[in-house]
Amino acid sequence: MFQQPFGTLTVTQVQTTSGKEKLMMQRKNNTRILVDYKEDEVEDGQDAYMFDNKLIIIVHWACYTKEDFEATFKNILMLRMGLMRSGLCTTVKFGNYQWGMVNTLPGIMGTFNDPEKPFDRITFIFADSATGNVIGYRDFMLNKTTAEFLRTANKQSYRFFAESNAKRSLYANMAELINDWQIVAAQDLQSMQNIDYQKMATYPGVYGMNADVSNHSNFFQV
Repeated sequence: MFQQPFGTLTVTQVQTTSGKEKLMMQRKNNTRILVDYKEDEVEDGQDAYMFDNKLIIIVHWACYTKEDFEATFKNILMLRMGLMRSGLCTTVKFGNYQWGMVNTLPGIMGTFNDPEKPFDRITFIFADSATGNVIGYRDFMLNKTTAEFLRTANKQSYRFFAESNAKRSLYANMAELINDWQIVAAQDLQSMQNIDYQKMATYPGVYGMNADVSNHSNFFQV
């Protein structure tokens, strides 16, 4: 079973009491979230979470092939991030694959992140959504400018959700939280479906990261 610390956060592959396999992200203060990554629970793609002042991107594709492995681990990885009304808009490119949308759940609960601190890293975790096997990860420490940008994006999401009057004082599970968020952010989520992400990658003001096969990263603003 996969278990890996990323600074102050530990990501663990767990099985729930109902028998479902999930990834658990746990902070040092024991705040935790469970996320889906198997094809019978969530559509294949890239889902991101702003948690413990980190951007954690789960890449889950069914039947991970040799070509997928080469694209994700043996080739350049490119990430671009911009701001929408409700928060972060993210796209990623692995090797020769096309730019793809990253569905991002922002840190919309006060316990998710420390709003007074910048973010410190971006981590990609790759999994075969058919078998449930975690293939590996790529982990990058942030530079100061991108760290502050992610804190700003997270604060914007938090304010947007709080001012929507849709946020409950208490949530029983992540599904309730995500459902409420998706309702209030529906307009932005719909807009994200129609973005030309290849063009977005060159928009002025977009924040970017390029990482080579040795995980040497270059952060910049377009």
